[in-house]
This record gives sequence, structure tokens and C-alpha cells, in this order.
Amino acid sequence: MSAIRVLTLVEWYLPGEKAGGPVWTIDALAHRLAGRVHFDIVTHDRDLGDDSPYRDLPTGVWLDVAPERRLYLGRRDLRPLALLRLLRTTPHDVLYVNTLFSGPFALYPLIFRRAGLLRRNRLVLAPRGQLHPGALAIHPGRKRAYLAALGGLGLLRGVEWHASFDEEQGQIRRLDQRATVRVAPDLRRPVTRPAGSPSPTGSVRAVFLSRVSEKKNLDGALRMLGACTARVDLDIYGPQEDPSYWSACRALIAALPANVSCRYRGVVRHEDVATVFAEHDLLLFPTRGENFGHVVGEALEAGCLALVSDQTPWRGLAAEGAGWDLPLGDPAAFTAAIEEYARLPQPERARRRARAQAFAALRDGDERRVDASLRVLAGAAP
Repeated sequence: MSAIRVLTLVEWYLPGEKAGGPVWTIDALAHRLAGRVHFDIVTHDRDLGDDSPYRDLPTGVWLDVAPERRLYLGRRDLRPLALLRLLRTTPHDVLYVNTLFSGPFALYPLIFRRAGLLRRNRLVLAPRGQLHPGALAIHPGRKRAYLAALGGLGLLRGVEWHASFDEEQGQIRRLDQRATVRVAPDLRRPVTRPAGSPSPTGSVRAVFLSRVSEKKNLDGALRMLGACTARVDLDIYGPQEDPSYWSACRALIAALPANVSCRYRGVVRHEDVATVFAEHDLLLFPTRGENFGHVVGEALEAGCLALVSDQTPWRGLAAEGAGWDLPLGDPAAFTAAIEEYARLPQPERARRRARAQAFAALRDGDERRVDASLRVLAGAAP
């Protein structure tokens, strides 16, 4: 049987890294479904927030980068007629859209399809967490008006949806009760990494590694640390998206008690992420909403326990000895978890690092997750 051809629209992709999860999700799909699915990936010619395109990467021509093909589009290529020509002339079985809130990468294809300008191939839409209440709470008026327009104009009629977990399926159905939704957890490309050494009892090396944005809730993490009595050193890694938000976070950093230190470390290359996590005890990530949370898997893989909100699919961490997933509305519980870890003797810390790695390996090695992604793209019964 020949491989399913999937024409994939994703706003940002490799070699860019700043957009986080969707980049690694598509990369993992292409590698773990290689031979069964062929991905033609269309993306911007620059990384998230960058004014300049990637160096030494041609735009407007298909590049073979095994196991996929990539097409980087400049701003002229993203005009409606140019994009329509691309979608009409690129052979594919499935058009796979990986965002809702984008003109070229979502709205235009939906309009073309509704107007009958595209072939009658399937269109699968993955919202990538954009329908999570925490995400919709940021610029809510604009987003809800846009979603209402999509529904009112019939642009979502006949669209198939890819939900990353059961809660996201419910979020999709709140937008469109008649939607065809298939659930398949996001995939990762697992690797084996050595675990670092835990810090001494009485202290905690914590890390926040994500975009510095309201959705990722760095300000909430800093308030949680402000109530700690243990010795905590927090390193912050990630691009700053909003200067005013970062200014508010800097004010919270300045107000931290003497037992808590905090340093902003800038953007870390993805190839160095594992090393960063191996050097820390805890990932502190009280996010307001994730459809997956690749950073959690990367932390666990390196033996760094995860202290996350209950707004991600990473649940049951305490039972596995791999961390905590706590109610976002109970910041005191996060503080208590940090204090709990600070009291752990080093042998127990080392044991939990090993359990975190084992949990990540078990989850990533579950081939049922790979099969679920194949069913989404093949159009199997939900």
C-alpha cells in the first residue's frame, strides 16, 4: 500500500524552535509514521517573532529533508492567489491544518474549500490547544468573534478535527456540536538521556523553560515561589513575547524573598534542552493550558521532575513518583510541593529521577499512540 500523502500547513517549523510544541509534534509525526505517511510541510520562511528569514534556506521550492519535504514561504508566497495555486497543484490525500488563528495557514484554505476551489480531499484541522479556555482567555473578544465568523460562514462544515486528548475533543464540540473528531495524543521522538545529580537536601534547583507569555503563566510561578521558605534557585529560559508582560514578571522577581534566587537565561537551543533539565530538580510549569506539553516530556526524559498545572494531559505524575499535576486555582499546593521536594533526602531524589525517566519511556514507547495518529490521517472511524 502506498503511503498517505499529507499536505501539512504549520505556521512555524524546523529549523525554527521558538513556536514550541507544534514544531516537535509535526517532526515526531513525520518520523514515527515514516513509510506509512508522507508529509509535505508548508511553513513560514522564518521563526516565530523573527523579522528576517532563515539563512541559506531557499523559499518557494520544495526541499527533501528526510523523511519529509518542506516548502518555506516568503511573504509574497502567502498571498491568497499564490497560496491557492500551491494547494491546487500539490498532490495530496489530506490537507492537514495545524492552527485556527492564521490567515494564510487556516482561514484562506477554509475559504478556498468552502468556495469549491480545492479538490474534494479531506481537510483535517488540529487546533493545537487554541480552543483551551486558558488560551481563549487571552484577547477573548477578538478570538470569539473570529470563531463565530468561521461557524456563521459555514467554513467548518465537513472539516475533520484532530484532538490531542479527550478534553480538547470537548472544546471542539463546544464550537461545533456536529464535528467529526478523532482523538490521538501528540507524539514525541523519544531518546535515552543520562539523568543528572539531584541538588542537596534543603535546596531546589527549579527551571521554567517555555515562551515567556501570559498563557505559560510565569507570573503565577513567581508568586508561588514568593511563598516558599526553602532555598530555591529558578532559571528562566525562553523567548520574551510581550515586553509589558516581562516587565511585570521582572517586578515579581525583584520582590522575591532572600531564600529565592531567579535568573533569566535567554533562549536555549533545542539540542541543549536535555542538558538544562538534567541540571535541575524541578520543571516549574503552571501553564494555563496545553494540548500536550512537549516540555514536560523532555523534562521527565532527563530525570527532572515535573511540577505542572492540571491544564495539560500529563496527569497522575504523583502516583508515578515523577512530579505533581496540581489545580491551577490552588497556588498554595504548588508551593507545598516545592517545600516537599526540598525536604527529600538525596537517595529519594535520585529514585524519583529514575522513576521520571521510566514514566517518560513507557509513555513514549506506547505504539497505540502512534496507531491513533495514523487513524486520524487515514480517516478511520472516530
